[in-house]
Amino acid sequence: MVFLTSILRSRSRGGEVILVAFDLIEHDGDDLRERPLVSRKRRLAKLIGKTTTWRAIQYGDHLFGDGPAIFDHVCQFGLEGIVSKHVSFYHSGPSKMWPKSKNPESATGDSESDEDWR
Repeated sequence: MVFLTSILRSRSRGGEVILVAFDLIEHDGDDLRERPLVSRKRRLAKLIGKTTTWRAIQYGDHLFGDGPAIFDHVCQFGLEGIVSKHVSFYHSGPSKMWPKSKNPESATGDSESDEDWR
C-alpha cells in the first residue's frame, strides 16, 4: 500500500490506470468462495506477488485498525471510498457483512446508491 500511496501523492503516472486486486474467488477452476478471506488473500498474494515497482495490477493488502481514520485518509487522497470486510467467506453482491463507505467528494462517490445496487 505504501507504493500505491506514493503514486497517488505524486500523480506522476499521468493518465495510466492501476488495478488493485483485493480478493480471489476462483483460480484455475478452483472455487475459493467457501474459504476465509485471509486464505483467499494469501493465495492472491502468491499469484500476483507484492512489489515496490509500478505495474498495472497491484496486490491490495488489507488494513486492520481504526476504520474512521482509514476512511479519512481515503477521502484526503480523493479516492472513491472503502469496503469494510469481515474476515469471512465470500458473499456475492451487496452485504451487511461488507459495508461500503463512499467519499462524498469523490467524482464517483455518488454515481450509484446502495439502494439501486441491491
